[in-house]
Amino acid sequence: MLGYTHDNNDIFVFFENDELSRLREEKIQGNHIHASHPDVIGDLETVVDEELCKKKMELIVTTIQKYQNGAISSMIVSIMQRVYDDLIKRGKYQLHEGYRHINFLDADRLNFSDKFLYNNLRTKL
Repeated sequence: MLGYTHDNNDIFVFFENDELSRLREEKIQGNHIHASHPDVIGDLETVVDEELCKKKMELIVTTIQKYQNGAISSMIVSIMQRVYDDLIKRGKYQLHEGYRHINFLDADRLNFSDKFLYNNLRTKL
């Protein structure tokens, strides 16, 4: 799993190989890159957590920790079951939160522009 946060706070999470099917039952671990600090590789974790999302009244809950320089050291993304179901069905899911978009994408079913970003991230790791 690869994650990327753009300078405008948009988040992209790319699921590779069988990660999307495994997400139903387990936490998926990966790497995260922030556009402002491309030399720093942070930890990324995604999990289906219906209870947390309902408690926060959100479809997607992100927990982000940063280093003092602002680089993201870790990001935990919790999603509701219905977000996961839509992601499985369509191969992508996007949520607009007003100040950012959160994008989940199946790396095997990317359109041209998303594939360009994904391939660029792959070269950085």
